[in-house]
Amino acid sequence: MAGGDDWSKRTIMEESLQPPAHGAAATTPWVLLDIRAFMANHRNATTAMSETRSGHPIEVSSWTAPPPRVSYICVHCPGLDSKKFATEPTIIAAEADLLLIRVAMGRRNIRFKSSFHDYFVYQATTPTPKLTLLPPPPIDRFIDHELGLLRCCASPDYIVAALCNTFESGYFEYDLHIYCSGADAWTCHPISLHGLVDPSFAHVNTKAITIGGTAGTMGWVDLYRGILFCDLLRDTTKLRYFPLPPPLSPNNSLTSSPRPHRDIALVQGRIKFIETRLHVRPGSIINGTFISQGWTAATWTAPHANPWKHGWRQDCKITASDISVDDSKMNFELLPKLFDDQGTPQPTLERLHVGHPTLSLHSDDIVCFMAKVDQLDDDAWVLAVDMKNKRLKDVAEFGAERTLGIGYAYMSSNISDYLRKAPGIKGSLKRQGVVLTVPSHKKQTCVVYPSPPSWKGGDQQDSRISTSDGEDKMDLDLCLAVPPMGTGDESDGWSDWEEKTIMDESLRPPTHVATAAMTTPPWVLLECDAYIATNHGNATTATSRTRTGHPIEPTIIATEADLVLLRLALGPRDDSFKTSRQDYFIYHASSTAPKLSLIPPPVLLDNRFIDKQVGILRCLDDGTYIVAALCSAFKRGDLDYVLHLYRSGADAWTCHPLSIHGLVFDPSFSHVTSKVITVGGEAGTMGWVDINDGILFCDLLRDTAELRYLPLPPPLEHKDDMIVGCPGPLRDFALVQGRIKYIEMQVHVRPGSAINGTYASQGWIAATWSAPPTNPWKQGWRQDCQISASHLAVDHNTMNFELLPELGTPQQTLERLHVGLPKLSLHSDDIVCFMAKVDLWDDQNAWVLAVDMKNKRLKDVAEFGAGRTLGISSAYISSRISDYLPTAPGLKGNLKRQGVVLTVPSHKKQTRVVLSNPSWKGGDQQNSGTSMDDKEDNMDLDLDMFFG
Repeated sequence: MAGGDDWSKRTIMEESLQPPAHGAAATTPWVLLDIRAFMANHRNATTAMSETRSGHPIEVSSWTAPPPRVSYICVHCPGLDSKKFATEPTIIAAEADLLLIRVAMGRRNIRFKSSFHDYFVYQATTPTPKLTLLPPPPIDRFIDHELGLLRCCASPDYIVAALCNTFESGYFEYDLHIYCSGADAWTCHPISLHGLVDPSFAHVNTKAITIGGTAGTMGWVDLYRGILFCDLLRDTTKLRYFPLPPPLSPNNSLTSSPRPHRDIALVQGRIKFIETRLHVRPGSIINGTFISQGWTAATWTAPHANPWKHGWRQDCKITASDISVDDSKMNFELLPKLFDDQGTPQPTLERLHVGHPTLSLHSDDIVCFMAKVDQLDDDAWVLAVDMKNKRLKDVAEFGAERTLGIGYAYMSSNISDYLRKAPGIKGSLKRQGVVLTVPSHKKQTCVVYPSPPSWKGGDQQDSRISTSDGEDKMDLDLCLAVPPMGTGDESDGWSDWEEKTIMDESLRPPTHVATAAMTTPPWVLLECDAYIATNHGNATTATSRTRTGHPIEPTIIATEADLVLLRLALGPRDDSFKTSRQDYFIYHASSTAPKLSLIPPPVLLDNRFIDKQVGILRCLDDGTYIVAALCSAFKRGDLDYVLHLYRSGADAWTCHPLSIHGLVFDPSFSHVTSKVITVGGEAGTMGWVDINDGILFCDLLRDTAELRYLPLPPPLEHKDDMIVGCPGPLRDFALVQGRIKYIEMQVHVRPGSAINGTYASQGWIAATWSAPPTNPWKQGWRQDCQISASHLAVDHNTMNFELLPELGTPQQTLERLHVGLPKLSLHSDDIVCFMAKVDLWDDQNAWVLAVDMKNKRLKDVAEFGAGRTLGISSAYISSRISDYLPTAPGLKGNLKRQGVVLTVPSHKKQTRVVLSNPSWKGGDQQNSGTSMDDKEDNMDLDLDMFFG
């Protein structure tokens, strides 16, 4: 990619450039269709062509395979690099011979702005397949789940319809946007539900289904609650509501997306609904994953005509343990064999993480489920289950690298039934020129590798770049840097590692600016994810060596005093969650010269440290340190733990079983560590914090390690307009001026505005508490401050307020911004930094607000490049590392980036870690740190600190 490229926010995953290969594609009346297109020039008899609004030619081709294999489309724009796309083209809806496809081209931040997107209808049964560009949408945000397709009866015409909440009165006012094929524009039809539903009515569209018929009925489904029907060919001013059947569990929570657990479709003339329910081993939920103890699934049906008269009928209900697997099954050997910690075989179908039920459009009894060993894995399978006969029918592999967890990845479609009957289609629907060495019905193997884009825009002769003379080593520079104010140089060269997951933004460290007269900050906000860049050495550079492997984005795990703990995952992408295959380094700022030490790999039964379980203790007087991780043993809920310790200079970690039996008496006790704090002192106290509930303390320097529990103060009073969910973006802990300090905030949401993960803010409140570090049980928590956004003063003493967008008056701006991620200052007892965005999904513009909680005053504002941050989530941590660097012996160079003039105080800025871009071809670097001979297979690692 050339320097200064305007398309620096590319979000096309490398996996999207490598379509999977299917073998012989038997004709099939329906398919599972990957919602994300692949970007490749793979034409066949189904290829249809059109042009984008900007005049670029575009081609769409279909590649089908019988379920449970997943079919897909390829999108190709001749002469246009994939970097020009804001995200992968997406299939929004499928109906009969039609597909509705959304293409977002431009900068990354326009991917949620539908007015900038091109919408196409792919039609299979015209004389040749046809791709039609629709007029631009009338509003700036169509949600994909709001859109559906209707094929008009006995006519080649079709309708695209979107039912959108206007947010004017909760869930009662809607706009129905309609596009009729051949028209020049969309039409808008206001619809009201006032007087037709209960005042407590709520509805969030998660899927649109087509009923059809002479009335042209469509249904917009809230998969938690019910269906809103509208007759598009009769009266577009009326909606009718039909509730879903009761959930499998009466205590079913509505706090997460229903798509991983539910589906609905029109199957053989009846509306069919399925719900799955996971059974989780008690106490095993931690950091977004769990241990499965099986699952239950049930299906219901209702007539499509007048379902209110007959209601829902339950057809089938099964559990994982009910499903039979016998000699007639297909491909069961593709599934892994699972064992517990003692090596005892476990029932595969019960222990797998299973979800994403997708109803067959051809058979009334077949349902396809996605399965993984762990929901965070990239390896997945699709299971075809006969619900009526309780039998596993077939298994297929599915590459889930583009899917987060067990999330919405594919949809059912009848398009394949029309492709094989479309006039004029004579070519093969399968990939040409690919020879598979295994039966094609068993695999979805990625064997086609189109040339990856060159960073400089040049052609590549082969996507697998070879090296000569044994030069498979790579030079890495790791740098810490402060504030985000722009971008650096582009990266050079291309990787032959197919599983690379480094974001483009990580190749361009920001430029920092501050006054030349500014003093060294006593603390910094240190960004968690490293940057990868060349030629960023300075006086803080420290050198070490990694183990053999490929680079992946490194992460800062913990900081304490002059130490930083870093993790580098080396190898294929799926190794990023396997602790034993990762390298852990300690960067030490105050040694004779800055030092980077590789520590031994931890030994774990489950092969996984969670970053939030690991902390650092700087020992008093002797200059040594301890790295400690407190991990749940998962034996008896949250009462048994294993403390893993590494002492500087040792050859290995030690392991210490711990228990809190008899210390907590509530049978419902649970503890999920979300942060580690170091209290220190002669006892070497550390605390593992569950920011929902409390802290587990342990004295690491005592002869006997024991756990002690301190509950958190009562939460702020919950109101109906408050956001609920993961507490991480709303709370923080730190040791500040000798006291344990805690902050909690709550966000006020405009009623009815929360939809599809975003909302309209009406302000926020924040409160701080503190407790003494020694014997906090005696004195307890003391509330120090509480403020609301409307209380904050903005005056001439506020620095850089002009950086914020104008959303009304200064107070209105602070109330309407999406605010979260509070970070406690490690230097001042009253200062808290908050992340702010206009919309939490804005990945381009963010700000950090420094707020004086005691005096209720906005002190300062700094810009922050949030291109690598999902929503308002963990992006940086507080660190005192900067206070040690200026006094570290042997530091003679400038700690600021050369040629940069700083113009704002640095205490508000985010320190960054930068890992130099490796030489993918194994070529020499001019400044690579420690040298190696050609036979050595490991890599040099340099760590540099940048701040102003």
